[in-house]
Amino acid sequence: MKNIPFYLILILALCPEVLASIPLIIIRIVKEIRYKQSYYYTFTQTPYSKLKKDDGQYGEYLVWKELSAFDKNGAQFFFNVYIPKENEETTELDIVMLTKSCIIVFESKNYSGWIFGKQNQLYWTQTLPTGRRRSMKSKFYNPIMQNKSHIKHLKNVLGSDIPVVSVVVFSDKCTFKDVYSDCEDVYLVQRSMVASTVSAIMYKYRGEVLNDLQEYELVKTMHMYSHMSNAVKTKHVRDIKLNQIATDKQHHSSATTEAVIAETPAETENQQPTFAEQGTFADDICPLCGGKLVLRKAKRGEHSGNTFYGCSNYPKCRYIRNNTSQTTTV
Repeated sequence: MKNIPFYLILILALCPEVLASIPLIIIRIVKEIRYKQSYYYTFTQTPYSKLKKDDGQYGEYLVWKELSAFDKNGAQFFFNVYIPKENEETTELDIVMLTKSCIIVFESKNYSGWIFGKQNQLYWTQTLPTGRRRSMKSKFYNPIMQNKSHIKHLKNVLGSDIPVVSVVVFSDKCTFKDVYSDCEDVYLVQRSMVASTVSAIMYKYRGEVLNDLQEYELVKTMHMYSHMSNAVKTKHVRDIKLNQIATDKQHHSSATTEAVIAETPAETENQQPTFAEQGTFADDICPLCGGKLVLRKAKRGEHSGNTFYGCSNYPKCRYIRNNTSQTTTV
């Protein structure tokens, strides 16, 4: 043993861990090779390492994997399509599937947890358990309305009579709670059901609507809007942020009363809702940022001793609501 180099002893000591990690390394390499051979990678040129770090884009890739058989049967796919709106802004479509009989626009939501929402509600809620019968809620824009807006602007650009169908796809890791849609040509499914749903749509719209020339023109248009410059993409993100700021200012301008938030941000963040606190969107979700509204008590000023509901994202968000349903911000 005295003649054995120290580094060799160290390698032998670590050998079991190294050997145990080899299968995982091989699996990752195989997945990355398959990914680079996929149409999704050819189209988006997104590195595998970046894809895995982006839950939203990874969800889009998983949706495409479920639909890859349609690609082989003549359907054409486009990803991250930036369609211009009337106000010189753009709207981004996750996945567009073009066939000669119909166009299907997919909105991918790679969410887990419980999902609450109805087709006419402006915001839906995601609830994630945090242990000990407690949960964390977050609000997100109604994806049915979101995709409806996408399709409206897409139709304006394409100017075609081909049917356009909306499919909103959630992760298999989520559970729908009181969620439904009965709108025509609007489908709300989990990822494992998206292929069978598309098959049903294709059967419903069987028969060619487009001839070869019309299909070629639509493909050319879709390629143009799915390969936009970085400047367009940067402006798209900036416009979204500016619209959110404008919404915040609108809420601030409607303030009619004042209250004092005495808790510190750390105390606020530690307050989490329980599963029993479902309520409605107006009751427990901040309309500015989607945070949880928590009950607090003013400790100084003319409102000292009064209780009110404040946003859990304070001080980043200063929305409050008192117990008489009168709203204000500070």
